[in-house]
Amino acid sequence: MGGVNQALPTVNGFPQDVWRDIVFTWAQDNFALWIDGIKENTDSSGDVAAIGTFNNCNFASGTGLVNFMEGEVEKAYAWKRVLSDYEIKNL
Repeated sequence: MGGVNQALPTVNGFPQDVWRDIVFTWAQDNFALWIDGIKENTDSSGDVAAIGTFNNCNFASGTGLVNFMEGEVEKAYAWKRVLSDYEIKNL
């Protein structure tokens, strides 16, 4: 919102050159990063933008201007609601 980071979930130690299923969910004060069906990181503090204002997703570090992901995105999906833990594990 306004160029300010609202959540910064990070993970380390995953080998490169391996396809991963990555899911990021967000709702007011409820952010989660899932990798291969496992909830790897959460953040329980942060605001979300008003409906209709989220129009950009950067695979990069905090500002979205540096440390871009080096890799490929095969598929990207967006839902209008936060999926349940069960739904994410069974994607």
